[in-house]
Amino acid sequence: MLLKDLTGEQVLAAPEFETEIAGLSADSRTVSRGFVFAALKGAKADGTRFITAARDAGAGALLVGSDTPLAALGPDEGCCPVIVSDDPRRTLALMAARFYERQPETLVAVTGTSGKTSVAVFVRQIFAHAGFEAASLGTIGTVTSRGAQYGSLTTPDPVSLHQTLARLADDGITHAALEASSHGLDQRRLDGLRLTAAAFTNLGRDHLDYHADVEDYLAAKMRLFDTLLEGDQPVVLEPSAPYAGRVLALAHELGRSVFTVGEGGDDLKLLDIRHDGFAQVLSIETIEGFFEVRLPLAGRFQVSNALVAAGLAICCGVPTSVALSALEDLQGAPGRLELIGETDDGALVFVDYAHKPDALDTALAALRPFTKGRLIVVFGAGGDRDPGKRPLMGQAAARQADIVIVTDDNPRSEDPAAIRAEVMDGAPEALEIGDRRDAIEAAIGMLQPGDVLCIAGKGHEPGQIVGDEVLPFSDHEVAREAIAALAESALFDAAEDGGINLGLDGARDLDDALEQALAESFDLSEEIAGETAEQTGEEDGLHLELSEDDLLDELFEEEDDRDADEAQDFALSEEAAEDELLAEDLAEEDLVDEDEVLEEGPSEEEPAEDELMAEMPQAEDAPADEDDLLAEDGSESRGFPEIRLTEEDLLADELLPADAEEGEGEQENGAEPFDAESETDEPASETEFVLELDADELLEGADEAEEDLSADEAPVDEIAQDEPGAEPLDEPATEDEIFAAADEPELEADIAPEPEVAPRPVAASVHPAFVAPAVPSFTAPAAQVVKPAPVVGEPIAAEPDRPLWYLDEMVEATGGELRGSDIPHVTGVSIDSRSIAAGEAFVAIAGERFDGHDFAAKACEAGAALAIVARERVGALPPQGRYLVVEDPLEALRDLGRASRARSRARIVAVTGSVGKTSTKDMLKLALSPSGRTHAPVASFNNHWGVPLTLARMPADTEYGVFEIGMNHPGEITPLVQMVRPHVAAITTVEAVHLEFFGSVERIAQAKGEIFLGLEPGGLALLNRDNNQFDLLTYLAKAAGVRRIATFGRQGPADVQAERVAAQTGCSSISGHVFDQQITYKVGAPGVHLVTNSLAVLGAVAELGGDLARAGMALAAFRAPKGRGEQAALKLPNGRATLIDESYNANPASMRAALNLLKETPIERNGRRIAVIGDMLELGEAELQLHEALNRPVAESGADLVYCVGPRMHALWELLPKHQRGAYSEEAAGLKPLLVEDIRPGDVIMIKGSLGTRMGPLVEALKRDFPVDDDGAE
Repeated sequence: MLLKDLTGEQVLAAPEFETEIAGLSADSRTVSRGFVFAALKGAKADGTRFITAARDAGAGALLVGSDTPLAALGPDEGCCPVIVSDDPRRTLALMAARFYERQPETLVAVTGTSGKTSVAVFVRQIFAHAGFEAASLGTIGTVTSRGAQYGSLTTPDPVSLHQTLARLADDGITHAALEASSHGLDQRRLDGLRLTAAAFTNLGRDHLDYHADVEDYLAAKMRLFDTLLEGDQPVVLEPSAPYAGRVLALAHELGRSVFTVGEGGDDLKLLDIRHDGFAQVLSIETIEGFFEVRLPLAGRFQVSNALVAAGLAICCGVPTSVALSALEDLQGAPGRLELIGETDDGALVFVDYAHKPDALDTALAALRPFTKGRLIVVFGAGGDRDPGKRPLMGQAAARQADIVIVTDDNPRSEDPAAIRAEVMDGAPEALEIGDRRDAIEAAIGMLQPGDVLCIAGKGHEPGQIVGDEVLPFSDHEVAREAIAALAESALFDAAEDGGINLGLDGARDLDDALEQALAESFDLSEEIAGETAEQTGEEDGLHLELSEDDLLDELFEEEDDRDADEAQDFALSEEAAEDELLAEDLAEEDLVDEDEVLEEGPSEEEPAEDELMAEMPQAEDAPADEDDLLAEDGSESRGFPEIRLTEEDLLADELLPADAEEGEGEQENGAEPFDAESETDEPASETEFVLELDADELLEGADEAEEDLSADEAPVDEIAQDEPGAEPLDEPATEDEIFAAADEPELEADIAPEPEVAPRPVAASVHPAFVAPAVPSFTAPAAQVVKPAPVVGEPIAAEPDRPLWYLDEMVEATGGELRGSDIPHVTGVSIDSRSIAAGEAFVAIAGERFDGHDFAAKACEAGAALAIVARERVGALPPQGRYLVVEDPLEALRDLGRASRARSRARIVAVTGSVGKTSTKDMLKLALSPSGRTHAPVASFNNHWGVPLTLARMPADTEYGVFEIGMNHPGEITPLVQMVRPHVAAITTVEAVHLEFFGSVERIAQAKGEIFLGLEPGGLALLNRDNNQFDLLTYLAKAAGVRRIATFGRQGPADVQAERVAAQTGCSSISGHVFDQQITYKVGAPGVHLVTNSLAVLGAVAELGGDLARAGMALAAFRAPKGRGEQAALKLPNGRATLIDESYNANPASMRAALNLLKETPIERNGRRIAVIGDMLELGEAELQLHEALNRPVAESGADLVYCVGPRMHALWELLPKHQRGAYSEEAAGLKPLLVEDIRPGDVIMIKGSLGTRMGPLVEALKRDFPVDDDGAE
């Protein structure tokens, strides 16, 4: 667009008035060639200071205020056009409106102190009910009627706002509603909008730290009606609302039409309200007659919000009857008087966003009718905000609630205690509990039948601002955890007598009980703090240093009425908010870098080994879900000694959804269990695996596998067949079969989940309301050289003629009873009747849909030595069979695993981590094998049956054992590692790949840290020094009694460190040191994540006494598995192209790693880098933001063309520059003809996406159209 088309303002020194403008920005760091840079002045910074930087970046024009001196433009001020404006903020908004010309055809705005978010959300729902494609923009993000989310935008800067509206229009959105904050209106951010109607909710005390007084605050709101609206465009309001009269008078003065609602309204006149449970039945009079509407929301204020929303919709042409009928299906906005839980005895817990006196008063008043017992409120006040409202909030709480607990909100730079004191000036009888978690847990702990609790102030917010840090914190999460803990508490019944009996020296007063509980919980923590301080040289105890990168990065921007002040809070530095357009104009709307948005892990699937794999839930790394992981007897749990950590802080026992760790690492243990185990020399392909599952099972995670931070899984030797008893598949499935896999038959076995047993907490708090403090602060000591432990004892003699199990050993281990004659000794253990080998024991596992006992006879007929069967089922089996009768076959498998470990003298290593477990396990097997007989699982058998099965298969003469341990929920690793009892426990990395199920990365780390609980005495914890959770993992290891901790990493300093890395096409060459030995070696597959994992491998080899030199040589044989970075050379008519197959799964972390691999892969002359990327599934509410956040890594990858697949990836497609766009398709199959036509010699093509996007068949299709060069990709 030409500059002259953007502005009619006076142009100074503009000989090139025909300048082509490529974009607009008020941030010099984002300026590119041809941009207009708006040098705006703020309260703390002046944008003119950055003019030189903008010009250096290629700015095509400057926008400045009329008071800008010529000297500020630089010595050669005539080098580019300069636009001078008396109101540069408004000019920028109008230019943005012209530059992004499109917007939804119908656009409404709502302003007011409270209710804006709800009204905007309600209007969107009404529009959608009327059949329109609709969106709402505000505090909780930009959300469409299709469920799409474009990010959290609360009256953003004008450029972002108009860009978002243009995107909505391009996506077919015809109707939209947005929140208009006082800051946004005052700073001209909404100028240029073409509104259809506008609404006013109310005005109360707020933002007087920004506005001079209430009149100034009201004047900012009035701009919506006197400037943005035109002619007789309608104003919607409730006449009885505070300050509505002033708005009404202005509307009449300006000739605007008026639409009034509520008791005093004329258009939607409220005649009566009746309560029906939590719903309200409204009697409404309209010009079209009388209506009775059942509003499914509590609170009189929600009635006002709903009627205002209906009025806006009606003013936009929605029939009255349609608008009112839509009110019966309204869903409240998140965090707005939201019922988030109920205790076992019926007490209700609500979360509300009220952070102003009037809003708090209104919320509590709304809850009073539903309170049969006591109304309890927990709230605080924000720091660096209007202090005058603090005592008023205290007064409102004291007036409405029976029990008031004052806690911290977002203290920011202020002293939290001082803020609480000001609040308590208005509520002197209130209880003061500074820590917000403690306050919420205390309130829930005191709930009695009929009570109602309101947790106010933060609503939907997922973080708490302390100082200049945003710490992860969710009222929803904390409250739900406390409710769950309360239900499990042995002391819960003590509250039923009407008092609170905490069992603390008879304390029945909350203050006394809290003081005693917290004092007791701090005792051991202080002791450990002192010990650690001596070790680290700190005198003030433990101090956990977590950088901002370690914290939750996906905070949505807060409501603009709250936002307008918070950009400074979220900004990382003054430079990050260089001109105060972002630091004050977007006050409170601090934007988190897209590349820091939390990543979800890919879910990788491995072929099922048997019926167990086909039907049983899987471990985190297993190909199926691990939520049904069967924990070992809690009596075996040794727990973290000598430290008080609550279940929430260390081993959180909240049960998570079955698909919780879709991709927590590599594939968890295989897919669903079968009753047979099919083995083949070929790696399991996605085509073969998909045949076993219907589409819903594949996508819902019942057989989900773990991610592999790009390309690090190992081949799988056991492949599930598509029919019970079928022969192994010799040929891969065809593309048609793959795309039609939903109709495949069910598999044999289905293992019923057993109750999960969380590990026993060491010193859990005596009552859920008063939990021990979170993990104490801790600063890990600097890395120091840890010497490998000397390996002692006689060599383990080989026993080539020994069976795996003598019958008497098996009987003794399981306590079973042999039945049948001529039973041979056992040479193997299997749970797959289809691949059973002669002499193996078949374990008949019973599931919900299938039962291994149905295949026990077939296994015996196929040559099994015996079948391990349940006593209650043996009567139904053929009497001539050979059986070992036990009470529970699955428990018998565990018994065999424990017995195998007890008899073994092998040196054992166990590995866990969010990603990279399976690749590390495979490299460990390669590296240890030259040093001795090495046993490892054949696939990612890392869950409640995979680990004992691998143990039971371990020969007695094994010299080295390798085990992979996964999890989907807290408490699942503990029983497995206590069965394995490793000498080395390695954690590859901890990432935010399943944050929606754990709440924070720290809690994922705590769950991973359970691996330390089974470490053999004197064993070594091997930790990734480069991982953000290193400090916390080090603390957890020490808390578990681990004395020896070693580190590995690329960045250093570490005990095992890569000093030089040379990335090559098909491998990586590394030089570094392993403890005190220098080493140079090669990993036979590309990827920096594999380099890091190889360091852990060599550290473990050295610790276990293996031959380090031979281990390094062995790693050259490592190959990237199919679908996880495997490279192939495609034969083209005039040359060849390189195909990188990353199709096995995807999450943000692994997608970035794959894009980095694309960048590192050399291209031939005239070749291009082509990224073909599909949807990343199961990322939760932030999925669209996470897809959009790929824009930067895509750009950094150097991709010349990008092909996108799936509705979620369309969000990224919209952000791509036109020259980079290859093609977009809803389904992978649709890209095939386009991609085939576009590939040319020298190209490198990387294909990646979640399994549900079916990128694997696209890979296979390309290989068929372009035969693979036998030489492969070098």
